[in-house]
Amino acid sequence: MMSDDNNEDKKVTKEFFIDSQDTEKLENYQYPPIPEAEYCPYCNKKLGWKGLINPFDKNRIFSWCSIMDCDCEEYKKNKELKRLREAEEKKKQEEAERKLAYQRRIEKLFEQSNISKRGMRRTFESFNVNKENEKVYTMARKYADNWEKYKEEGTGLIFIGRYGTGKTHLAFAIANSLLIQGIPVIYETFINLMEKLKESYNNEHLNYYEIIKLYCECDLLIIDDLGKERLSEWVLEKLFQIVNTRYENMLPIIITTNYTEKELVKRLSYGNDGKTAESLVSRLNEICLEIDTNFQDYRKK
Repeated sequence: MMSDDNNEDKKVTKEFFIDSQDTEKLENYQYPPIPEAEYCPYCNKKLGWKGLINPFDKNRIFSWCSIMDCDCEEYKKNKELKRLREAEEKKKQEEAERKLAYQRRIEKLFEQSNISKRGMRRTFESFNVNKENEKVYTMARKYADNWEKYKEEGTGLIFIGRYGTGKTHLAFAIANSLLIQGIPVIYETFINLMEKLKESYNNEHLNYYEIIKLYCECDLLIIDDLGKERLSEWVLEKLFQIVNTRYENMLPIIITTNYTEKELVKRLSYGNDGKTAESLVSRLNEICLEIDTNFQDYRKK
């Protein structure tokens, strides 16, 4: 049974094209010289040329654009085979272009993520799993594998523990896993984040508001070594703005730190006023799952 689409195509063809062998109809048109006749390669039937009717002058044939189709079965069969081959080639080409575009997107995401070359090598596969850190590794991997669930919940992670226990490695591993899937991730050390905020505010060539927006709106923000340096009052306010914006919009954040909750509040406080730092840490505790990494420094083993 012929589909309505096919009937519509034939209707359009009849309205805009004419067969050069239809001499009776040709009498009503002005037209350019008809090209030399061609023949069906299967039945040797003489085939006319398809004339394109001028849309602005219905009595004139604009040009002879292609050979008319033959109505023999062999011609129809081979035309369909050609259409299928061309469709398959188009599909392959589109898939190749999609993969190339995807690869370029991944490369751009890695470039924008601020992850160093060493950081790119810190994956789940390169993590040295042992009895001591196996639980921590499993929790980090579970987070990456179930990203959509945690993203929907607005849930992040906070790795707490001494130096050399794999906190940063696992944060990088999560980032790399998500970036490969095309998910935007921004990584910053705490020190770099502070410096970028200060530099962008004082530098007319850097857009402070765009940087703040990037930290506030990216799918996942990772801040490494939170509390490592003391803050100025201004930087503390901006850090709170970033964390609070992500908190309100349920956007996950991953933190690594060497400090306990009380120690972190003290490290982030400016002067004698610890209220902003307390509010900041309180929000992190509410939206982040705590992962304790207080075991032996693997770099000293």
